[in-house]
Amino acid sequence: MDWNEFVKNYGLRIVFSLAVIIAAVILTRLVRRSAAKFEKRKGATLHIKFISNIIRVLIWILAVLLIGSQFSNFSSTLNTIITSSGILALGVSMAAQESLSNLIDGIFISSYKPFDIGDRITLPEKNGLTGIVSEMNLRHTIITTFNNTRYIISNSSLSNTIIENSSDNDSFTSPIVVSITYGSDIDKAMKILEEIVAAHPNTVDKRTEEQKKQGVKKAAAVLYNFGDSSVDLRIPVVTASVGESYQTCCDIRYQIKKRFDKEGIRFPFPTVTIDNLHSDK
Repeated sequence: MDWNEFVKNYGLRIVFSLAVIIAAVILTRLVRRSAAKFEKRKGATLHIKFISNIIRVLIWILAVLLIGSQFSNFSSTLNTIITSSGILALGVSMAAQESLSNLIDGIFISSYKPFDIGDRITLPEKNGLTGIVSEMNLRHTIITTFNNTRYIISNSSLSNTIIENSSDNDSFTSPIVVSITYGSDIDKAMKILEEIVAAHPNTVDKRTEEQKKQGVKKAAAVLYNFGDSSVDLRIPVVTASVGESYQTCCDIRYQIKKRFDKEGIRFPFPTVTIDNLHSDK
C-alpha cells in the first residue's frame, strides 16, 4: 500500500470525519448539560428530556450524513443495500413506521404533558398498573412500580390509553378489608382497626382542624359486606406515598392478627361437616 497516495486521497476525509465526530460529541454533551440546567430551573423534566433526546439523535444523523457525503458512492450504496432485498426493504419500512409512530406520539405526550418524570400514574386499561414515571425516550416510557419492577411501554401504546395522574395528591390511600366471623364482636373489631391504623407512624392524618374539633376519626372502619360465612370490615390506610403503602399495610395486618387473637375476635375459615349415617339391618 502506498501510504503517500492513501494520505493524499483520504487524509482530508479522515480529518474531516474525526472533526465531525468530535463536534457531534461536544454538541450532544452541551445539549445534555443545557437540558439539565433547564430541568432545575423550569421543572418540566419530561418535555426537556424528550426534546434533548431528539436534538441529540438529529446531531448524530447529521454527522453521519456529513461524513458519508464525502464519498461519491455513499447514497448509491445505501440505496442498493435497502432495495437489494424486498424482504429487507419491507422490514425496514415497517420498523421505520413503528418508530415514527412512537416518535410522533412521544412528541404529543411531551407537548401536552399529561405526566412528568417522577409523577405517579395509573393505567386502568393495563390491569391497573401503578408506578412512577422514571424515563421517557424516543421509543418508549419506563414506569417503575413500588416494588422496583420496571415496565417498558411504547409511546404509541401509552398515547392511546387512559392515564390517571395522582401526583398532585399528597397522599396515597389503600384500603384493608378484614373478615371476621358472625359471632365476633363487630364494634370491638372496628375499634381495634381504627386504633391500629391511627397509631401507625406512616399513616397520614387528612382531617382539617375543624374536623378534629368535631371528633372526626383519623381512620374510620365500616362494615363493608356480608359474606357467606363472614362479616367484612374495611378501613382506609392513608400514607404519604405509594412506596410506603405496601409495608405499612403489611405492618397493620400483622398487628390486626395479634390483637384479634388477644381479644378473641375470630377469622372465618372453611369448614366441612360430614354426616356419618348408620343403618342397622
